[in-house]
Parts: sequence; C-alpha cells; structure tokens
Amino acid sequence: MTKKILLIGVMTTKKYLDTRAVAAFNTWTNYCSGTCKVIFFSSEGSTTEKQIPLVSLDSIDDSYPPQRKSLLMLKYMHDNYINNFEWFMGADDDIFVIGNKIEKFLRCKQLCSPFHWSSWSRKKEEKGKLNRHEIHCMGGPRILFSHTTLRHVGPHISICIDNLLTTHEDVEVGRCVRRYTGLSCTWAFEVEDNINQVLQLMNKDAHQKGKMIDFKDLWYGYRRVSPLHGVDYKLDLLITYCKDKGDKMTAPVRRQVYLHQTFREVEFIEDPSTASSNIEYKASDSLFIFISLGKG
Repeated sequence: MTKKILLIGVMTTKKYLDTRAVAAFNTWTNYCSGTCKVIFFSSEGSTTEKQIPLVSLDSIDDSYPPQRKSLLMLKYMHDNYINNFEWFMGADDDIFVIGNKIEKFLRCKQLCSPFHWSSWSRKKEEKGKLNRHEIHCMGGPRILFSHTTLRHVGPHISICIDNLLTTHEDVEVGRCVRRYTGLSCTWAFEVEDNINQVLQLMNKDAHQKGKMIDFKDLWYGYRRVSPLHGVDYKLDLLITYCKDKGDKMTAPVRRQVYLHQTFREVEFIEDPSTASSNIEYKASDSLFIFISLGKG
C-alpha cells in the first residue's frame, strides 16, 4: 500500500470544538489534497454535532499545559497510522496550515533517517531540571516528525508520560524524542555555532578593553531561510557583562541578536570522466566550475 504524505493531529478542547476546530476544518484543511489527512484530538468525553474527524483521548482532561494530551496524540497516530503516512504533524487549533505547500516541502526531504522539526528554546523555569547542554524544541507552530522518528518513539510514549520533568509539553515531547532517537531540534547545532561566532565578535580585543561578554543562556531562537538570499537568525541571548578595569562590575544582560548568513554563488560541477572537451574550466576551491558551455 502506498503511503500518503502527511497526517496532521490538531489539539483542541471541549470549549473550542464548535468554534476553532470547526473553523479550521472548514478553512485550511481544504488545502490538504488526497495525500493529507486531518484529525482533531480533545479530552475524554468530547463530542460535537459538527461533522469533524474527532478523537476523544481516554483519561485526558483539558488542563494546561497539555503534556499528556500531546504525547498521547502522538501515540494514537503511531498506533493507528504509522504504516499509512510518511510524515506526522502536531498542530494547535488556532493556527492556519497551508497543507499543499507543506506537502511540497516534505516531498523534498529524505525519509531514511529520523527527523524532528521545530524551533529551539530553553525556558528560565527549566533551569536545574534539564541538562544545561540538553537541546529541546519549542512547539510554537507545533512539531513535525518523519515516520521513522515516530516509529522509534511511539512504543515508548507511556514511559515518557511517567517521567515528566517540566510543565512544558513541547519540552517533554522533545525529551522523549531525544531519549529514543538521539535527535535534538534540526537546527540546534547551527544555533550553537552562531552563538560562538557572536561571542567571538563581542569579545574582540576584550583583554585590551578590560571587558568580557560571557554567554549564559538562549531564551528563544528563530530561523528563516530564503533560497535566493540566505538564512536569517533571531536569537534572544542572556549574557553576562564583566568589566575588570576601572570600576569593576558584573551585570546580567539580555540582548537580541539578528544574523544574516549569505549563500555562495551557484556552482556547477561535472564529473571529470564525462566532461566534454568543449567545456572550459577555471581553478576554484571546488573542482571543475563551469565558465561556459561548449556547443553541441
């Protein structure tokens, strides 16, 4: 049986079943073609007269934060649909999803390895509960899993529910994924590298100036990719400013950093064993960069 592309699980509550859930079902779910399916998940005993696909999760209420609801939604999708879809998405009932564009994006991704996508964050109230270097995802617009990731995580979700450390559902989903796949957020390590580069710039000539900037934490971070222009980052950093000359002082500082990473020019590379004699090449960091194409 050929797998469909995407299953979207939408978390909602009894309070919003006849409003947000219905609005979502009547609008953006129409962007999903025949390869996309949407299911709404609510608390135990949830019912509605509206014709929407609804799953009432046993032993789950509408309390916030919904750690158990979010994890059990993933378990339900694993237990019932793991062999039917390539990708699985968790969404809130107050966002707008353009399903056909997500499908187009997902078709370009490789599925042979686990994949877990969201944005990166570490919240102040989690200090002392998580490893300082443990990287987790912040839900925000929600989360996206490859079927490989969910296949690894799904059978162990009950264990994750019994071992919650924080009050944040996005953190607990991330901890569960990390425990059973080794995955952190897809771009977390890029963020770490960017932070190190920012600190190097801030601390340039620090010894001569008698001041030093020390990184303490990242409150949140966002990334936007433009294929034509590069990658934009917005990082909210918690740093410590240290002055050791004159009036010595140490002060905590919160600083937002905006970064832009450009792409290199497009390079065309051809296998030298099949290269035409009519093609000219020039020396470059990469072998066999085209200058011009020969005729014929």
